[in-house]
This record gives sequence, C-alpha cells and structure tokens, in this order.
Amino acid sequence: MVVKRLPRRYRTQVLTGQILVCLAVFMAWPVSKPSLWILEGWGGLHLSPFLWAGLMGGVGLLLLLAHSPRWAMVGMMLAFPLLTTVAAAAYLTLGPNVMTVAAGPLLLHCAWTAIDLKARWRGE
Repeated sequence: MVVKRLPRRYRTQVLTGQILVCLAVFMAWPVSKPSLWILEGWGGLHLSPFLWAGLMGGVGLLLLLAHSPRWAMVGMMLAFPLLTTVAAAAYLTLGPNVMTVAAGPLLLHCAWTAIDLKARWRGE
C-alpha cells in the first residue's frame, strides 16, 4: 500500500532535522568555529558560513515539516552528505574526536531511515 502522508514523522527524521537546524544556527552565529573553519575554504573556494547555514537550515526544516514519505526521504538523503561533510571537517581540523565518533551512528540512521521511507513511499 502506497503511503501518501505519514501518520507521524520518524524519530530519526525529527532528530536529524533538529541537528541540522542547530548546526545552521551555529554556522550563522558570529562566533569562532575552530572545528568547522575548513568548511569556509572548501577546495580553495571561499564559501560563506551563511551558505552552509542556509543549506543545513533548509534541509533541517524540510525534515521537520515533511509528512510525505517522498519528501522525508529526499531530506534524509540530503542530510547524509551534509552531516558527512561536517564530520569530515571536524576530523580534518581536530583529528579523531567526539563529533566524528557520534556521526557514525547518526549517518547509519539517516541511511536506514531513507531506505525505510523509500519503501513506504513506493508501497513495498
């Protein structure tokens, strides 16, 4: 049976959305970001923290507001590379740390939730 609207959002979907919105606020906040400074000089390009904040905030809000399994799946699939980038930036800046360790299970949950949402969307 194809599901058009989720009766309630997945916990992982809401948690990931909240994490991304908090990261967006952190990136937009005018404080030093010693663990994420590498995001501003990505591959020799200068990317504004506001660009990262917009990307993270947009995907986070999509996850928090989506009741459709299709849009929730898209949000989880977009959250995966964003969170991987943040974890990689923290690792490249500080070496192995709590952020890189905590990102592992979060990324697994993103992938599993996206797979589950895809199955619900297609009615499998």
